[in-house]
Amino acid sequence: MKKILFVIALLFGVSVAGNAEKVTRTDDFTDAESKFGFEATGDKKHTVTLDGEYLVITSKKDWYTVGTRFPVRAKENFKISYKLLFPQLDEKHIFGLVFNYDEDENSGDILYITENKFYIVDANGTKLGKAEKIKLKKGKNVEVAVDIEKKGKKILISINGVDFVNEDLEIKTSYMGFCVNEKNTLKVDQIKVTQNVED
Repeated sequence: MKKILFVIALLFGVSVAGNAEKVTRTDDFTDAESKFGFEATGDKKHTVTLDGEYLVITSKKDWYTVGTRFPVRAKENFKISYKLLFPQLDEKHIFGLVFNYDEDENSGDILYITENKFYIVDANGTKLGKAEKIKLKKGKNVEVAVDIEKKGKKILISINGVDFVNEDLEIKTSYMGFCVNEKNTLKVDQIKVTQNVED
């Protein structure tokens, strides 16, 4: 009897697993709109625009962070792929992908990207991961692809196909975004979120 119950349970488990399907949602900012909810805004210090091709984030003074709620269940496994365009890439221009963003505190865990330095800093200022020797080609209009995958308690990050981080990082919220340092612009070409959805 126990064997029969075990076989039934095993078959049921396979059936449930078979019903899980990967769903991908993409924001490519066409028609000057954001499917994920980024909005155009601006003042004398910062601007966010949607020009029909890119989400464009510009800081004229100080650091600037912008975020929205991504269509992802933060506590479950997922993959987010970014296509980014850096109008100017060198050691002076710093770009960040923000996770666990707290809008009230204007803080979160940030993956910082410059010409040849990549590191994650959590909201408390603690650096995560060890430096890897990945060097991007500095210059103007540099295209960079970043993949961030959550597998259990681990976060795996690759930049232009090269693995960079495999660390414990708890993603608590789907509120994510971007930041730039002063006198800097980031253009986001595409954000793609992939996650299993059960029927």
